[in-house]
Amino acid sequence: MRFRRAIVTTLTVGSAMLLGAGPATAGGGCLHGTPPSDGKGAVVEMLDACFTPTVLHVDPGTEVTFRNRDDMLHQVTGVGDTWGSFTDLDRGDSVSYTFDEEGVYVYSCWLHPGMIGAVVAGSGTGSAGLEPAAVNGGSVTTAADDAASTERPPAVADGDAMGALLIGGTVGLVVGGGAAVAAIRRRRMATQFG
Repeated sequence: MRFRRAIVTTLTVGSAMLLGAGPATAGGGCLHGTPPSDGKGAVVEMLDACFTPTVLHVDPGTEVTFRNRDDMLHQVTGVGDTWGSFTDLDRGDSVSYTFDEEGVYVYSCWLHPGMIGAVVAGSGTGSAGLEPAAVNGGSVTTAADDAASTERPPAVADGDAMGALLIGGTVGLVVGGGAAVAAIRRRRMATQFG
């Protein structure tokens, strides 16, 4: 009976993952129906697995406080680890950072993929500590890269990748379920004739 329950649980969890309850939605983020928000001030709250406001506009030199209002841990880490930290913030904890230069400071919670935000200091035209990049012919190159862009093979479309994932996952669930059924039958045969 425990074996059958384990099989059903495994198949249910696997199906849920294939049907869209992957890491981004399981982790929260602002992918659960809360629309992104835009605001001014000096405080960003982590509430319902969202940074609120999602985009905060500040004057250069403003100290911004990030406050966790959720019952789960969160982090505030700048893109490319350019600022912030991987320190866990529990409910009620806060951390503050000062944004001295103009720019767009993108950040996320590494614990919850999809939970992202940005601080726009001043006009947002500064580098925010990031290396300049230029888009050339659909491929991203650094501004310092003088070499001609090289041909790249066409990327797999997201729909193709998702289809392959769904087919592969379904085949895996069917094969795993078939193996489980065969194991149950062998066990029954062994008990009946053993």
